[in-house]
Amino acid sequence: MIIVHKLSDKFANCAILTIDSQVKITNKISDGNWHFFVDQNNNVHSINVFDDQEILQSSTRVFSILPKFLEEKIQNKAKALDLIIKSTAKFVYAEVSQREVHPKSDKLFVLKLNLGNEEIQVVTNTLTSTVGSVLVVALPGAITASGLEIIPGKMLDVPSNGMLIGYATLGIEQEGLIFGTKEQIGKEFNF
Repeated sequence: MIIVHKLSDKFANCAILTIDSQVKITNKISDGNWHFFVDQNNNVHSINVFDDQEILQSSTRVFSILPKFLEEKIQNKAKALDLIIKSTAKFVYAEVSQREVHPKSDKLFVLKLNLGNEEIQVVTNTLTSTVGSVLVVALPGAITASGLEIIPGKMLDVPSNGMLIGYATLGIEQEGLIFGTKEQIGKEFNF
């Protein structure tokens, strides 16, 4: 899953493609209107793309997921430059299997989330994330519409490996968390 953030309202014909926000940028590799931000092993964090109408017109939204058919174009471009693109799921449906009050704050909750094939832990302040709820979670490597990179971390010494996602977090004009059904557990949320 590659995330597209169009910057055309501020910079004409420009988009940032986020591949993996966990990659620590150490270098920039340019090829014409494409600027790849990579680590020392050539893993791609993000790409600044200028004047590529196919990408810029892939969605009417400012912040969206790149269509699968364009991911192949990105993969081929990176491969030609010996760069590595690890396109993984960024936003998935997960079921809250456990919810406990954070040991250091009664305003935070420690959730166990079932992704279908694995379980992760997330710390949140959301009140509607009750046991049995199916919600969308941003996994490490994702980025939000505001530019917040999702990386593994700790909140008051408790590990958190993702973030529950609301519509506004993705730049969608709607309030609240994004809920799903049990049939959607483990599936990608596309927007």
